[in-house]
Amino acid sequence: MLILVRATRPGYAIAGAVAWSLAWGSFAYCLAGRAVDIEAWAVSEFGAIAAMTTAQGGGNQDSFVRWLLYFSPYLRIGEFILGCSIAQIHMSLRDVKIRPWESVFAPAALWLSIISIPVILFLMYEPGGTHWIRLLSFNFGLAPSIGLLLFCAARYRTRALRLFESRALQRLGDASYSVYLIHLTIFIVFMRGLETPVPSGATGTLYLFARFAIMLGLLFVLSLAVFTYVEDPARRVLRRLWAQPGRVFRPSTIALAPALCAVGLVATGYLLKSQEARRIEATSGIIVTSATYGENCGARPGNATGKAGATCNGETDCTYVVDVALLGDPAGGCAKDFSIDYICAPNKAPRRVALPAEAGLKSRARLQCHAGIMINSATYGRNCGVPAGNATDRLRATCDGQSECSYVVDVSELGDPAPGCGKDFTVEFTCGADDTSRRLVLPGEAGLKSVAQLQCATGQVAR
Repeated sequence: MLILVRATRPGYAIAGAVAWSLAWGSFAYCLAGRAVDIEAWAVSEFGAIAAMTTAQGGGNQDSFVRWLLYFSPYLRIGEFILGCSIAQIHMSLRDVKIRPWESVFAPAALWLSIISIPVILFLMYEPGGTHWIRLLSFNFGLAPSIGLLLFCAARYRTRALRLFESRALQRLGDASYSVYLIHLTIFIVFMRGLETPVPSGATGTLYLFARFAIMLGLLFVLSLAVFTYVEDPARRVLRRLWAQPGRVFRPSTIALAPALCAVGLVATGYLLKSQEARRIEATSGIIVTSATYGENCGARPGNATGKAGATCNGETDCTYVVDVALLGDPAGGCAKDFSIDYICAPNKAPRRVALPAEAGLKSRARLQCHAGIMINSATYGRNCGVPAGNATDRLRATCDGQSECSYVVDVSELGDPAPGCGKDFTVEFTCGADDTSRRLVLPGEAGLKSVAQLQCATGQVAR
């Protein structure tokens, strides 16, 4: 590839750029497809700090996979080499006059590169999308389009490209590194306002476009300020220091700062790993025994156990955010549910949280372990053949953690899962560290506001 980058014949240089785009694009696609396996290794080496989903419900910006595939310079080398190839193509054609067929090619190539950028962005970030291009959102997805656009801008003179010669855009080009430094902060601040629903129709569309325009305007203004008052002055100072006679910067001196940072990061990683290992091996609190994403679609049981355990083990109250972008898609084209089985150690009574299909769109599974009542299952209409546990969440919200609890069974709140059948009400629960299973059954027609009395008194078992 290095030979092709230095090719002086235009045909070889173009072939090198195309070959590299195909090779690195395929590599980035395959690597992103193995993100779950990479994360599992990172969690095993560095602990839950490297996981893509945290107990606080945050995103994956601080995860090892996000850093490796998106932020790290090691995998950005693919885009760098493509840029070198594009520059070499331009240099090999610099003294060659533009031929008639190129005059036809130039506008088509230019508009192809411009139009492809929003199209690829939509395919990569479409909510709920499953297109293969989505896996290139971490790395290299827009590189070929931008490379073609840069080549056309450097090689051809068209009306559409005269905009790039304006003083304003040249100034923004100078500030491009400042744009890179602060853009994520600006985007995060503006995205917070989208937690509330956006009106549908033309009003919502105009609102989003206006918000995006304001965001870009603020980003450009702040980037120009950072470049003018921070980046450019700092660069001038460094250049003056390096230019002073007799001043020598040894490579070992230059490498000292990143070397010290690397040592600190490795030490911190081992410390966090040891702390996480002690937490995961805890004998009290939440212990995840199994977590499955897509069980209803035939996915492998336990495919999310490691992630859920790294997030929740040892805690007494944990919210796990289910995100398909982080877990991967174990069954394409199928709306997947999510389930977690866990115990509240030392109590060995099994507990389960189940989320319905499309759980991967950031649904939240809450796991809790309390000293008082812990509801394992609550069913309204078991005697009528309804699905077990259909009232578990409601009863947990009312009684979990209490030493005594009175729950009114009301069909107007629970709904009627079996019309025409006199439904009973069954509760199975445990009390704190005591894993003795307790069971309370109210007879048929329980939904007419019968009262279920649950207690965790010493030596008492409700039946």
